[in-house]
Amino acid sequence: MDNDHRWRNLDLRISNKIKDHLLSIGGEEKSITKNDQIWRLKYRDSFFIYFSNGTLYATPSKNNDALIKKLISYIDSIFKSVFISPSRKYVIGLSDTGRAEIAGHIILTGVMVPSNLFSELDLIINKSLKGDIHDTMKKIDFLTIKGLRYYIEKIPLCESDYFKLNDIILVNFQKILSKFFKIVDINACKLIISDYQVDSELTNYLNFLTSNGCELVKEDHVNDKYLEIKTASIISKSKRIEMLNKINKDSNFQIDGISIGSGNASDPNTVLWLKKWHKSGKKWPWFIKKSYSTIRKIEGKGVTLKTPIPIKENLLSKDFLDEFKKGYYPLDKIGISCPKCGETSKTMVFTVGGVKCSDCGEVIDDALITLRYYCGYIVPDSNIIRRGLISKDLNNKQYLKDYTFLLSPIVRMECDNAGGKREQRRLANFASKGVINLKNLGRINSIPPGLSTQERDDAILDMALSMNSIIMTGDNAMIASAMAKDVFAITLK
Repeated sequence: MDNDHRWRNLDLRISNKIKDHLLSIGGEEKSITKNDQIWRLKYRDSFFIYFSNGTLYATPSKNNDALIKKLISYIDSIFKSVFISPSRKYVIGLSDTGRAEIAGHIILTGVMVPSNLFSELDLIINKSLKGDIHDTMKKIDFLTIKGLRYYIEKIPLCESDYFKLNDIILVNFQKILSKFFKIVDINACKLIISDYQVDSELTNYLNFLTSNGCELVKEDHVNDKYLEIKTASIISKSKRIEMLNKINKDSNFQIDGISIGSGNASDPNTVLWLKKWHKSGKKWPWFIKKSYSTIRKIEGKGVTLKTPIPIKENLLSKDFLDEFKKGYYPLDKIGISCPKCGETSKTMVFTVGGVKCSDCGEVIDDALITLRYYCGYIVPDSNIIRRGLISKDLNNKQYLKDYTFLLSPIVRMECDNAGGKREQRRLANFASKGVINLKNLGRINSIPPGLSTQERDDAILDMALSMNSIIMTGDNAMIASAMAKDVFAITLK
């Protein structure tokens, strides 16, 4: 037996059934060692302990005993789930973490569980040990091979100081759900959502889902009743812990040998770090929520800030917004409407001052942030990678911060040179610090030999279409091809 085992929320009847079985096969009852223990038995080289909170715990078998493994399988077989069983082919849950914390991104997660994987996931979640979230994540990730799906979106805290947080969260939840409904039928799904996550904007979308056959549950206290919500919560917490670990290990964010810690204002280590950082005169780093009352007090300011503004959805093309609010995710319809000249375009020009309207040349404030919340994925072509333009921006203005960059196999092949490799290393470094997300898609050895330039461009654009992504290019021929395929493009001029 490689790991400890724990079964949670067992009622006394089931625990006594397990106890009787243990005694019948040679288990030996032992004295309890703590007040919260109800019974304690030894079987071979393992101890089985039942606690007053309903948890049954089994210590590891040092000898990897086959009879212990058999006993574990028996307990698994009679274990009764504490979660509500699925009533549809797929169950979907949404969760978020980090709203109340002072440091780090807010992490949003959506999980879709096929009903045939429910029992297997149930055992993983209920047997996961406290503090062993990394091991639990590995087991959850293994189930993605069998059909479990989850999507994650991140909200930088600095942007929740600027935009209305609920607006950002609701747009991202709808984006996550749209991805699920791209691969499964809405009427085959049951969606669980907490009451606190619903306001008028999301209500319109939920009404669309129910009118198309989705079973909807809106309740309080859903975390301990629904496996899909519990799983989403674990994934969110895991990704937040992973991100904070990177911040804590980064020497750039340490002062007097102290790191930020948990990022919670109730953590003395976090508060000490905040005070020392402020006293040093340094600018608050990107992962600090400056509107938080603790920060305002440390700065000696009042706790009242300017009211955050809504996401600037008025920048988006009407065709896209109309479809998005109906529950669709039509990236082929996305465009940016310039508030200066009124023209709607499927291209924007990237410059050191931000992005400009491709018609009148005026800078469009917040266009990249708005696009990121409604899309968030960029496929750069080889021209962009070889010129090192993404890392230059991330080292300076950071307009492209928090986007997910998708590197196609053709781009990686064409950038297999000194300049291209340097840029890919720089991007990997930014990704390791949580500044961007970076994914290599496909295999270089799967590219057919002898492709023409146009065929390569088409393959890159087809990948952008399949991944609901923006294309970023400095090549005029690629821009023309993107327009022909209705792919939104960030260009250079």
